[in-house]
Amino acid sequence: MEVVSCTTKCTSKRNKNISMNITMGVFMKKIWLQNLMLEVTRDCNNEPICKFCLRGQKQDMYMSKEIVDAILNNDELIVSRIDDILFTGGEILLNPDLIEYIVNLIIQKNIPLGAFSAITNGLKLDEKVNRSLKSLYEICFAKHLSHLAVSRDQFHQKPPVEILDEYKSFHFFNNNLFNFEYRNFDDIARLGLAEENNISGSMPVPLFSHYQPSLILYDITKDDKRDIQYVCTQPIYVSSNGNVVDTCDMPYKYIDKLSIGNVSEKTIEDIAIIGETTPKILKLADEHDIYRARRPF
Repeated sequence: MEVVSCTTKCTSKRNKNISMNITMGVFMKKIWLQNLMLEVTRDCNNEPICKFCLRGQKQDMYMSKEIVDAILNNDELIVSRIDDILFTGGEILLNPDLIEYIVNLIIQKNIPLGAFSAITNGLKLDEKVNRSLKSLYEICFAKHLSHLAVSRDQFHQKPPVEILDEYKSFHFFNNNLFNFEYRNFDDIARLGLAEENNISGSMPVPLFSHYQPSLILYDITKDDKRDIQYVCTQPIYVSSNGNVVDTCDMPYKYIDKLSIGNVSEKTIEDIAIIGETTPKILKLADEHDIYRARRPF
């Protein structure tokens, strides 16, 4: 898959920085992602499928390496740091080769990573994923924030004891997260299959018919640096087909309908809006300086 860059949207400030850097010589554009969410698949192996699933009906769709490369291996916009990466789906263990590919890419490109999150139904054990997550954990500079969790309630198939025991041996396994003896329907949002099956809970439901996702990048380039450095403080959710939204809690149909762009067609810079860099953003950048050592925390 060829990654095509569209015409860059620029503010006057950013144009000035680019002009200055071109005068000084070759420069790179980099981005610091504070929250990257990767939907590695829309498929699921839970049978029967959870009748309240927020995502809706499962789909035979798997994220490709080309989609990953468009984000993490793109010379047009280099990822200089990720504070947190989430592996989500669907059931993430149905795409083990991609998880291994993502982890290897982060390690090979020496991308500073704070922490990771991964959620599975615990029905499948994959040694490739286990090795990958353990390797990823070792390079995290905020290890205590990393976790693997297993979804357990009356609607999910009960994970085999031997699989659960294996996960419990991991330093980053969180046994309490998503562990419900009985899930109260009041905790369920009327979205996806809950809406289709007329399951009504008290959880507030976002009005996606009136929702418009957006991404804002801030230019935090330092005066003595040649490279352009952006930071994105919002979540960036990339779906299996490359569509981008700014939240994880959305059914597949709305992700595709409300997508603000696709990473196979545009860089994140092209998809986003370049916002005004405020003192608060600059303070954040100074406290967690992207230009310092590989693991600043």
